[in-house]
Amino acid sequence: MSVALTLGLDEARALAMSAMRGRGFADTEAAVTVEALLGAELDGLPSHGLSRLPFYLDQAASGKVVASAVPRLDTDGAVVRVDACHGLAFPAVAMGLEAGIECATRLGLAAVSIARSHHFGVAGAPVEAAARQGYLALAFSNSPAAMAPWRVVCSRRVTPRARLWR
Repeated sequence: MSVALTLGLDEARALAMSAMRGRGFADTEAAVTVEALLGAELDGLPSHGLSRLPFYLDQAASGKVVASAVPRLDTDGAVVRVDACHGLAFPAVAMGLEAGIECATRLGLAAVSIARSHHFGVAGAPVEAAARQGYLALAFSNSPAAMAPWRVVCSRRVTPRARLWR
């Protein structure tokens, strides 16, 4: 039997942070991940919110996700590369977004790539974060044929997309 529990935002944050720390995630990476999950909840997207936390914790326990991973950043002109080191994507996306915005401010544009990462959640979240700072952003991701957008059956890969123009 499952029991529904209603938590305030601070309580939910504290509980999620405690669970992530308990599974070996560092505070910085856990905090970025928890904020992304809470953001999905607040945006009315619970499928990409806290309901994912038990899966992330189980995947860290099994080794599918490396809890101790710290993303690595490399920039070359307007190209920003982030290696998530087999960790959760949220810290890598945050790192790439920050560096990408800095590059775009300096050079007029930037391309950000994230490699060796896990599920990156709501694709529109980093796009919206960039737009709030006055930037045009596009987000693309490859994925196994686990989801079929627009009720299309896919046998190979799908490409979730997010875009925003201002």
